[in-house]
Amino acid sequence: MSIPQTSIARPTAYGTAVRRRGTTIRLAVAAAAAALLLAACGSLIPDQNVTDPLGLDGQSVDITFPGGETVVALAVAGSGSTDFTFPDLEIPDLPVTPAELTNEVSIASASLNAGAGEAPDQITLSGATLTVRVWHGAASFDDAADKADFVLNAQGAVTLTRGGCTVDSCAYTYNGVLPAFGVASLTGAELASAMQVATTAPTPNDGHVEVSLSGEPEADLAGRTLTITLDGESGTIGF
Repeated sequence: MSIPQTSIARPTAYGTAVRRRGTTIRLAVAAAAAALLLAACGSLIPDQNVTDPLGLDGQSVDITFPGGETVVALAVAGSGSTDFTFPDLEIPDLPVTPAELTNEVSIASASLNAGAGEAPDQITLSGATLTVRVWHGAASFDDAADKADFVLNAQGAVTLTRGGCTVDSCAYTYNGVLPAFGVASLTGAELASAMQVATTAPTPNDGHVEVSLSGEPEADLAGRTLTITLDGESGTIGF
């Protein structure tokens, strides 16, 4: 009695390639769907308000105007800097990574070391540049592993109006609608570095801010010091 022969089909290279291609397509579709889901989650999360995210709020910077050596038109160039420390941000755990950190930087108050008879009624500041550095875990910015820095260039001029005076000092206020120095916006690598400093140990964090600007009237500012107290309270984290 003869036993019928049964042939077993072997997978062809074409069939294997089709299956692999199908698996690759399914994985790509799954990855795309996951990316869309995360993007949708981010779009559903409203911006989160954060207070003083970079430690700038309340920091005082003494802007020194030289005695007439550096004069541009009717303005005199001045600059100053200060060091400070600030605590970590207290923010809840979030399902997606933030896409942006913003911080409005303005002038909370100012004072000029001149009495009522010498201080001008108004001071106009223009061309302001703020250079901010933050870090932790080291004595200096250059030595730190975790650090971030950015430059904020103010748009347009701002006017300070004189208030009360003592014998050798007059107070000034800024009443503009927009932040005097603008809005810092950190994204990408700048944001990742800043969040590393502001949300992880060790704490407190260190900071340094430098301010350069031009002030007028030159005749009333040359040789004097304008102390500016920064307003950096308002910030947001966006997704």
